[in-house]
Amino acid sequence: MDPPAVRITGIRGSVDEGGLPKGPLKLNLQELTVGAVDLALQRVIPANAPVKTARFTPAGLRVEIELSLTTVRADVHLFATGQGMLGVEIVSVATDLLGVPTSLVAAAIREWLPPQPWLHQRPGTRWDVDLQALARMARLEIPPLAAVRGAAGSIELDFSRTRKGPPPPEMWSLETPLPTPEPPPQIGRLALCPACEEILIEQPPNCPKCGSAVRYCPECGASALPGAAVCSSKAKHPLAHRPAASDPSHPSDRSD
Repeated sequence: MDPPAVRITGIRGSVDEGGLPKGPLKLNLQELTVGAVDLALQRVIPANAPVKTARFTPAGLRVEIELSLTTVRADVHLFATGQGMLGVEIVSVATDLLGVPTSLVAAAIREWLPPQPWLHQRPGTRWDVDLQALARMARLEIPPLAAVRGAAGSIELDFSRTRKGPPPPEMWSLETPLPTPEPPPQIGRLALCPACEEILIEQPPNCPKCGSAVRYCPECGASALPGAAVCSSKAKHPLAHRPAASDPSHPSDRSD
């Protein structure tokens, strides 16, 4: 038998009998703790989703998304906000080859994600999730979120109406320092040969596969043939005029 993916503990509350005998009992929850393990993530992710793996970390979540040419890894920080909501913030995104600006990923998510009454967009790469509003959709009344405690492979959410002041220091919350995200691996500057599309590392002056002379955009590092007027990136940055033939005496256009 599989271990439980979600566990509810520390329930404290009272029963409102004012509606009896005609109405149902109403449970007034004051505190509870909801714990979950990685198995819970696996059960809620649709089978046809491109998510390769998803697991809890001390800071929140690490998600790997399988694309046709590469794997995208994202680190997401989870914390309790001052308004009793669940804060969700993207702190780093990387592929197998290079890092990706988190602001670019957040902008794409904002365009794709439909508005929801329980989801609040914040500046930067952050969203706040109103778990109380979500629970009301299932006719449940829960206390505000007071703290989030993360660990490798598990997470605990503490809900409380009575806690005063900041949560204990071992809990992840808005009042505690954010962990330093693990930086993506550094493998050098990358570009594609404009002649044969071989991957070029650290901007060699000639392609090691086809031998073509290559120049590099000083603004973005994209490649170009010596006589090209613009670089090969989508931005098409203009390049200074240079003879098409390779001239060893000509200064390099490598980006710093």
